Amino acid sequence: MTHTPVTGAPPRHAAAPAEDLTADDAGIRGVARGGLANLIGAAFAGLSGFIVAWIVTHALGTDQAGAFFASTAAFVLIGTVAKLGTQTSLVYFPARLRAIGNVAALRRCLRAAFLPVTVASLVIGVAMWVFASEIADVAARNGQAEYAHQLRILAFFLPASALSDALLAGTRGWRAMRPTVMLDRILRPTLQSAYSRSCSASTSRHRQRS
Repeated sequence: MTHTPVTGAPPRHAAAPAEDLTADDAGIRGVARGGLANLIGAAFAGLSGFIVAWIVTHALGTDQAGAFFASTAAFVLIGTVAKLGTQTSLVYFPARLRAIGNVAALRRCLRAAFLPVTVASLVIGVAMWVFASEIADVAARNGQAEYAHQLRILAFFLPASALSDALLAGTRGWRAMRPTVMLDRILRPTLQSAYSRSCSASTSRHRQRS
């Protein structure tokens, strides 16, 4: 009695298609490149922060330097409130929508996140400008006028900062690290260094006139 082999049956341990392996390798390489770029950007941001601190402490007086650091700390804290905690959702949901292939829902997801952030950042920015003197009286022991002046300047940038952070979180959810590295790790510290140098120069001119 002969046994006829069954044809067309798949092998028990079928190898994965070559295109799937290539896609997986490309994804792993993309994650590695993004992590390396983020590490380099974080190092640049840390160095820029050190430069800003050095410029401010050496070029400004005690009251002016304290007002500068206190106002930037308040700006970061208030900006965190203005973002309404949307950064985590803007990383998770775009990544999930991309994984399941539901790209059409991405627009609704982004609109649902950006509209509240826009409204909140505008309202909080206006309140920050209007009540800058009151905030300075509560938060600062010395140099209240300089502190309030710094807060009013930073209030204009609050909506842009909150929206840019939300947008960058969305790009990370879409597995794109380059915008975060270029804008958040390189451009923003560079602008902070330029802002600190301009504050130092204006203070030096004011001292020379007086």
